[in-house]
Amino acid sequence: MKQRLDWLIVLFLITAFGPHASGGTLKQIWEFDLKQVAEEGPGSHHFDVLPIFSLRFSPDGRRIAVLAGINETRPDITGMFVVPTERPEKNVSRFEVHGAAAQQRSEIAPSFMWSPTGNGIIFNTTAIGLDAASACQLPESAEASFIDATHVFVRLFSPNRATTFQFFDPACQLQGAAWRDGRQWLLKDVALGRALVCLEDVNDGNTAIISPLTGKTVQTWHTTGMDHGVRFADSGKAICGGGRTGTDGATPLHCLDVDSGKLIAAARSINGWAISASENASRVVSDDISNVRIPFSHERGTIVKRRVIWDFRANQEVVSWAPPTQSYSDPRLSPPLHIREPFVTAISSDGQYIVEGGNGIIRLFRINP
Repeated sequence: MKQRLDWLIVLFLITAFGPHASGGTLKQIWEFDLKQVAEEGPGSHHFDVLPIFSLRFSPDGRRIAVLAGINETRPDITGMFVVPTERPEKNVSRFEVHGAAAQQRSEIAPSFMWSPTGNGIIFNTTAIGLDAASACQLPESAEASFIDATHVFVRLFSPNRATTFQFFDPACQLQGAAWRDGRQWLLKDVALGRALVCLEDVNDGNTAIISPLTGKTVQTWHTTGMDHGVRFADSGKAICGGGRTGTDGATPLHCLDVDSGKLIAAARSINGWAISASENASRVVSDDISNVRIPFSHERGTIVKRRVIWDFRANQEVVSWAPPTQSYSDPRLSPPLHIREPFVTAISSDGQYIVEGGNGIIRLFRINP
């Protein structure tokens, strides 16, 4: 119940309207109502509500992948839309995917990602080829992610402490022998430019950066202070995140050097974790949060004080603002629960653009400077 309340019951402290505090600004480029295309396509399921669960820029920044929509009679169906950034009203592709999209928020980055070439997307265990408008299924009871243009890395769930990894091509064909490890690893994030993965041992909290293709361990930490929202950034040279520990329920956002293992910088003014990070730049998006006690309850909820873009190489905030709120009832939960939460967000690989979405609305902004 506590974990559920942690993300389902989100309390907001609206501190300002629009960008503020750090000198930067966000310039809105467009707003697009996804409802215009949500029901298009033969055999499409109707979405009773259209919350937006997750957003991802393509590597070249020319498209945005969107997970959105709830169907009351088919709760296993989620809509995935591919929206062009230049003219969002033109050539939107619509797919239907299976899986718990409501869990595809920022903390589960590798389960929803683009291929390095931008011609494919993975969601849970479905690999979608955009050029051929085709899809194939990877093994069930697994989590999958691209690690380069020709390899999909799959972690198989196991009831024991061992972990099994397999390699597939983008057409879901098994490649080579499985890789087995005696520890119980969780896949936290992937650095596509370097074909590296970040793994966390669920038993002792150790974190490792590994090259699955070579078997080489690049870096290990006994503790990183990043038990939530871990992201590679800056061409795989840095890894950023935060945590839920400490007296106020959160630890500052900070970034470590992947090769040396040393701290690059810590954003002491930002209690939170990496929602999204620029693959090829040193910018990270985080919510600055506080934990508060929920009235008439022993549980605690989250106050989002503001959303921040932080440049960890310069160790300074670029811009901050109060994120809008999306609100909807989720009929898939028993009993149905009314959810109020921030718009989801993503930053482009070059760190120059940000997209936010909620309630079926998507907005694209340019970051100035």
